[in-house]
Amino acid sequence: MNKSIYILNLQASDIFNHQYKGKWLKKDYNGMLQYSLETIKLIEEGMKTKTIEKYKKDNQIISDDVINVKFDFGVNAIEDDIKKIQKSINDHNKDLEDLLNEDKPNQQEIKNKQKRINNLKSYRKSLKKQQKNNPNNPRFQKMTRQQLRSFMYTNEIKLFGKTYKVYKRSASKSRKGNVLFINKKLYKNMKKWSRLGLDFSEDKEIEFASLLAYESLVLSSLLPNKPLIDIPTKSILLIDDVKSVFKEKVNAVEKNKDGLLEVNERLETIENDLFDGQSLINASYIDGLDQEKGSYLLRNHFYKSNAINTNIQQFLKDYAKKHKIDFDNWYIEDMFGNPIKASNIYYITTPNSLKILKFSNVIGTPKEMYNYWLEHIGSFGICKEEKGSKLGTNDEGEILQQTSYQFLNTFDLSTQKLKELAKYELDYLDKIKNDDETFINHLEKNANEVNANQMYVDLYRRNKKIVHTKMFRDMRAATIRNYKKHVKHGHIRLIGDYNTMVGNPFEMLLHSVKALPVNDNGVLDENYMSVLKDNQVHTTMFEDDIELVSWRNPHTSQSNINIIHNKRESLIDRYFNLTDNIVVVNAIKYPTLSIYSGADFDSDSICIVKSDILKNNAKEFRKKYPVPINKVESDKNTYYPTNANMADIDNKLANDLIGETVNFGQKMLSYYWHRKHNGATDKELKQIQDQVYIAGVLSEISIDKAKKLYNINETKVLNSGRKKVKTPKHFPLFFEYVKQGGSQKFKYAFYDTTMDRLIELINDGKNAIARHNIDVSELVEEYDREKTNREQRIKMVSVAEKKKDAIANVYAKGLDKEEQFLALKDIDEKYDRKIKNLKIKPETMIGTIEIVFGKYKGLAGMIFNILYNKNQELFLNSFKEI
Repeated sequence: MNKSIYILNLQASDIFNHQYKGKWLKKDYNGMLQYSLETIKLIEEGMKTKTIEKYKKDNQIISDDVINVKFDFGVNAIEDDIKKIQKSINDHNKDLEDLLNEDKPNQQEIKNKQKRINNLKSYRKSLKKQQKNNPNNPRFQKMTRQQLRSFMYTNEIKLFGKTYKVYKRSASKSRKGNVLFINKKLYKNMKKWSRLGLDFSEDKEIEFASLLAYESLVLSSLLPNKPLIDIPTKSILLIDDVKSVFKEKVNAVEKNKDGLLEVNERLETIENDLFDGQSLINASYIDGLDQEKGSYLLRNHFYKSNAINTNIQQFLKDYAKKHKIDFDNWYIEDMFGNPIKASNIYYITTPNSLKILKFSNVIGTPKEMYNYWLEHIGSFGICKEEKGSKLGTNDEGEILQQTSYQFLNTFDLSTQKLKELAKYELDYLDKIKNDDETFINHLEKNANEVNANQMYVDLYRRNKKIVHTKMFRDMRAATIRNYKKHVKHGHIRLIGDYNTMVGNPFEMLLHSVKALPVNDNGVLDENYMSVLKDNQVHTTMFEDDIELVSWRNPHTSQSNINIIHNKRESLIDRYFNLTDNIVVVNAIKYPTLSIYSGADFDSDSICIVKSDILKNNAKEFRKKYPVPINKVESDKNTYYPTNANMADIDNKLANDLIGETVNFGQKMLSYYWHRKHNGATDKELKQIQDQVYIAGVLSEISIDKAKKLYNINETKVLNSGRKKVKTPKHFPLFFEYVKQGGSQKFKYAFYDTTMDRLIELINDGKNAIARHNIDVSELVEEYDREKTNREQRIKMVSVAEKKKDAIANVYAKGLDKEEQFLALKDIDEKYDRKIKNLKIKPETMIGTIEIVFGKYKGLAGMIFNILYNKNQELFLNSFKEI
């Protein structure tokens, strides 16, 4: 079953209050287990799934056997709960009194309100009884969310007739503080499978944070249209990792004696892992898949690697012929001395991809662990492939990709240069304001299951005069406002696209046959002449011998801009089957990985654009802004592998200040440019720039925390930076659109920085041309008003009103994108079902359309979309065809 499974998504505080205080708990299936090696195994182990009515349309599946638990809140003491309930009862009583005093009271609303009050009173009575019978019960005391996590991890959850135990979480979920609990009946077998049958005894210390991260690699979502890959173990060649070691002038970010961070510019030794997270897979394995690609991100137990489409056998045959080796009888030793027949080698990988080797002492030596892994792994899953932009092309057919505010704000662009750079976007804004076809194409490109775009597109194609109605003009104005906000995020389209990075792959082939000059410590000879040198890259997206601008997300400073030189290399073309969205980069004697904020080659991608304006602006960046290096040492990462220690680790990870750190870094960067243009000294500028570097390293640490822990107080570091650099209280204008995290309200003022100049450019744009108004009644077909079913009409208006309120509630909850999309999809399904069984006549359809523009103009778009979803043909045929 290659489908995602919808699961319960609940707050730990709600679960606790349900289990121990009897509070009602709603089943909310807006969590998701993506199709993965994990879900395949769960189904094998007997995970129960079912399809429920509201999801039948898309054949979607739910399960109660795994739940996603969030720890956003603690729990109140029972006394506080009772006070809160009493206040709610008082508020509802006041509402009830207001209802009873109305001229024509709504009896159903009165009934519902009384029922709610009675339920609250019953719950209050239950809590008082529990308090009286168990006055010293610790479960009725106040708990912080950290204490609640520790309690939940070390105790079982009883919910909806099932018992659950804490299970695992992905690295991204751990930063949000989320974790999966699993049905106790499945726990033992799934935990054993997750850890590949290895015994991580609770009385032996291990790198537990790393184990928690790596055992969850099998949770990664797989591409549903791709089969699993079976690679025979006799075809896998494991080779040593290789480092390029060289000196580079850097900005070293390190701890000082006060435990804070400081920046020191100096010559530093850089160690680049040349093939970190990268493997080579023979082309014959790719040929058997649905679509040929240049790379596939693979997952297996404790394994994560980006496999590059390579002519491995061709290289080995060429090498054997050149060196007069008998290919048919040629054996190549892997890093542990195991002989592998050359003609059998179809997959080449390194220890950096094989995370299980970090735990070799569990059974003995690294060689023994590697052999154990080979004996116990199954098929490899494909998680990702390189893909091209969905943002279209310019008039010359060149691919376009959008920038980000972090990227744009690292440049120092005048208003005129910025206007030239953003010309495509500024012209596009004018077109969607004034050109109907461009606007309709924009709607269609951005149509999805939870918006009304497709309805407006089909309506326009039925009757183009719809653009003159107030409903359409209001929708258009809202769409343009949203698109302006999109551009104000720094999203301007330039010629270029994201490319998946591949690191020195020809050298990896040479190393597989022991032809790379590497010493016993795995260090490459400094005199080796690599195929690509310095900032040279190889990408087929652009022409040969051209300079390009590149960056990677996360992107924090001027130092993270890399001016690269495209060099089309015949050796790479011969042995590697790459696409336009793959770039070969060089990490030999060049700080590629540091420039790209601690990148590796496990499918990290960089955006490459062709722009003389950006290239010329950034030409001196590398000299002027040496790359920042994280020199903060991580802590000893050993724990006993218990649930209590898992809670301790997850509490540390969940204290994620990434949003605050990004805000801090961007404010400092904006202030740097502002002061640079307003008379700052070099000393002042360096002090500000140092804080930009510190923020960048803190971001790296936050991303890294899922695998290793740092003894550093990020809040103190940020506060120290604020004291050293006293920026204005006001934030840059662009922060209104990009600020991350929290509900803090900022005040804004213009900063002399690129992003604020972009805001002013967008605000100064011309208004759309005025359009004469057409009433919708002029556009609909003639009909017999006496045949209209007024009850159905009222019903549909009522459904639209309730749907509008429900959607507003979803947006108010601050859900993440995935949860919000699922919640909105649920609302669509729910309210479409409310009129599912209505048999609507053409007269009723047209009558409802007409009445909307009388009494219910504010609901026009909502009602139209409900009618469209109900019966597209009948809805569209209600309009005259023009």
